[in-house]
Amino acid sequence: MVYDVVVVGGGLIGLATTVELLRSHPGLHVANIEKEGSHGTHQSGHNSGVIHSGIYYRPGTLRARLCVEGRAALLRYCEERGIAYRLTGKLIVAVDEAELPRLRALYERGRANGVEGLQWLEAAAIAEHEPHCTGRAAIWSGGTGSIDFADVVRSFALEARARGADLFLSRKVTGIRRYGGVTTLDSPLGILRTRAIITCAGLQADALARKAGGSREPEIVPFRGDYLTLAPERADLVRGHIYPVPDPAFPFLGVHFTRRVDGSVWLGPNAVLAFAREGYCITDVSLADLWHTVSSRGFRMLARRHWKTGLDELVRDVARSQFVAALRRYIPELRDGDCRPGPSGVRAQAIAPDGTLLDDLVLEAAEGAFHLRNAASPGATSCLGIARHLVGVAERAFELKAHIPKLHAALDRRRSFTHMETFVEVPWLLAHQNDSRVRIIDARSAPHGGHDSSAKSGGEQYAAGHIPGAVHLDYADHLADPATPHAVRAAPAERFAQMLSEHGIGDEHTIVAYDDGTVPYAARLVWMCRYYGHDDVHVLAGGLPAWRASGGATTADVPSFPQATFTTRTRPHLRASRDEVLSVALGQNDAQLLETQRDATYAQRDRDIPNAKRLSASFLLEDARGGRLAPAERIRAAVDALGLDRSKRTIVSCGSGVGASGAYLALLADGFSDVAVYDGSWMEWTHHGLPTVPKAEAVNASRA
Repeated sequence: MVYDVVVVGGGLIGLATTVELLRSHPGLHVANIEKEGSHGTHQSGHNSGVIHSGIYYRPGTLRARLCVEGRAALLRYCEERGIAYRLTGKLIVAVDEAELPRLRALYERGRANGVEGLQWLEAAAIAEHEPHCTGRAAIWSGGTGSIDFADVVRSFALEARARGADLFLSRKVTGIRRYGGVTTLDSPLGILRTRAIITCAGLQADALARKAGGSREPEIVPFRGDYLTLAPERADLVRGHIYPVPDPAFPFLGVHFTRRVDGSVWLGPNAVLAFAREGYCITDVSLADLWHTVSSRGFRMLARRHWKTGLDELVRDVARSQFVAALRRYIPELRDGDCRPGPSGVRAQAIAPDGTLLDDLVLEAAEGAFHLRNAASPGATSCLGIARHLVGVAERAFELKAHIPKLHAALDRRRSFTHMETFVEVPWLLAHQNDSRVRIIDARSAPHGGHDSSAKSGGEQYAAGHIPGAVHLDYADHLADPATPHAVRAAPAERFAQMLSEHGIGDEHTIVAYDDGTVPYAARLVWMCRYYGHDDVHVLAGGLPAWRASGGATTADVPSFPQATFTTRTRPHLRASRDEVLSVALGQNDAQLLETQRDATYAQRDRDIPNAKRLSASFLLEDARGGRLAPAERIRAAVDALGLDRSKRTIVSCGSGVGASGAYLALLADGFSDVAVYDGSWMEWTHHGLPTVPKAEAVNASRA
């Protein structure tokens, strides 16, 4: 199966983006993947829980606009979902004359950003909000509050699942490859395929973007922030939030007092270089992460300019008295004994090559992908605003608005046959086999037709079992036209749709076809379904053998499709007539003809259709594991060796009329946009005495 969009990152922004995609485009097939065993493990679960109002950020930046919009959206979401939060308000305090000009500039910045409820307070008014706090002047921001963002993460995950998203945990992305309009995400637990990806990877943002071919910079430098907590009996020292006037040279807000939604008070954090991207203790060290940081030219430039500030932060990190002294500037009553060790967090800070700490969103676009390279604080507060912005970018970049909502395939493949997904993997079917929206069809071939395995020779393969819930559609009875046995012609028609209807299979369903692991019969069903207009249909990779190998249950019998008669043809662009093939053979048509023969069948022939390219089907259709197309590189090499033109109409023929369907899927996967099947096959061609030429050697794709 191929997804429409895969969002990489299971934190607040990644999950919010997943939800927003499905709110805006309910029919999309969306997945979210997270490398950890639970959502929100890192920045989303290691923060102070502050709901920011938007006062700090440069007017006109995305950061400023999305904070104000995101805060409003977050509060509405919490009201709708019953998530607890508290608007306790915040003081930003200047404690000496030197800080007053910066405080005044901050006040004007907040007003420019549209932050509501801002007040300028002189020294005497500070105690009205925080009785134990002292300073020369302050800004009161009544819209600042507290929340446990872990509650928001859980709610996003529940909503994403309810809207139809597939959520994958413990799936670390180890590689990203794009070919033929489809991106493949590798992981130790298997692959996912998607037409588009959005990465919201936080601490791993730069590493993941580089896996997808993105630029080296901006790079992520991890900064650890350690908190103290106020002893419960001294929690009355702080009513809400007390912040210093920030240093404009840094995107950090300085050590502050935070009353959390549960009533506890956190103090801090400081900001020191983390020795591991996911290291929450001073003793957590990753040599690879540390080397990446110190070898970064941006970090070296930063360290050269601000080494003294960094040293001061490090001293505060190891000497609690220094930490408390910085806090005591705002609450003189605070004592060392009032403070307890608290939690830590690691901030993903993007840094430019010149050492600038980037303070706005940074997006990087590529074919079929874009990467959120920097989501500066307040990313948690802004998560819904950022998600809406990302979905807006996705709508333009991926043309999401052109998608027609369907359950498992939002892309209207009736209009575009260029980038079809062919296979679903066994784990997907194991997870969805009881989904009422999925229909499973056994498309194996029975030598003598009919479903009753005891009434035909060669029926032992059916007695061996079927996937539970499957129905049986036999090649001889249902996929071939009984009126033309010499041609072994496939026959999609009005009766074929009636067969699907009689088993309750409609356009809203995903069809998964399987066979004995050799591809052609299931591939024929895929071609027929698409030929008739049912496009959400796929082959189970590896067929029944792969299902059994993965521990999938089997049942002794399955219901059969009714016998079919075939009369009416549809979707002519997917099927080539004998007259069209003849015009190509005589050089009167610019289309190209590809004959695909299994080696044994090809060896029995001494003639070919004129002007046909010849390819050994056994290397085009089967990977070494069975039941799959050959690896993309091998198909591409074979196509290039034959000199086939991807821009031309390509007609595929086959000796038995079955393998051509597999070749049809292989060529689509390789980027061919106009592929038809001459399902009358070489057998019908010779039966009617049409022109032939002496047999040529077929291209063996394994040697191409």
